[in-house]
Amino acid sequence: MGLSPPFLIALSLIGVRNCTIFVPMHHPLPDQKIDRDLLLLPEILIEQFDFDLDRLLKQTLDALWNASGYDKSPQFDDSEKWRDYPSS
Repeated sequence: MGLSPPFLIALSLIGVRNCTIFVPMHHPLPDQKIDRDLLLLPEILIEQFDFDLDRLLKQTLDALWNASGYDKSPQFDDSEKWRDYPSS
């Protein structure tokens, strides 16, 4: 694409009121619905190509989960690193 930093990535979700975030059955979180129709998530600033993806995505994913009634995304550990769901 010929992009060179800095640039912004923005994610907007339209028509999402009452949609739910998928939570695997083995995860202890209850299903909750998104509370708005238009969800404008925080922009992600990419200042260089050598970046920490976990750090860049955390604020945006926390905002998505927060719109569903959760405090934050359960996918990040206490050190703000991405963790996978357990396989079973």
